[in-house]
Amino acid sequence: MSDSFGKKVRKLRQDQSLTLEDLAEKLETTKNYVWQLENKSPARPSGQLLLKIADIFEVSPDFLIDDSIKEESINQRHEALFRRIKNKNLSNEDIEKALKILDMLDD
Repeated sequence: MSDSFGKKVRKLRQDQSLTLEDLAEKLETTKNYVWQLENKSPARPSGQLLLKIADIFEVSPDFLIDDSIKEESINQRHEALFRRIKNKNLSNEDIEKALKILDMLDD
């Protein structure tokens, strides 16, 4: 796991004005465990928890675990967006509405 994982999680949490307790609640874990993720090096979250953290902060898992990535690329942002949409379990009608909204951005 990345040495900077905890620093990235802490920064994302603070940027959203979340406390350790707030993030723990969203992750359905304890404040102590979130503190360990942020401060213990290397952190060892499960794959499922890594995806959950990425979803909460709308970033790609790659961004969180790769020390060489200081800022997300456009492809990583797209991945985060698509994963977020997929997690919404949208109906076909809602997908069509979303596609129309995206089409309007081209104009």
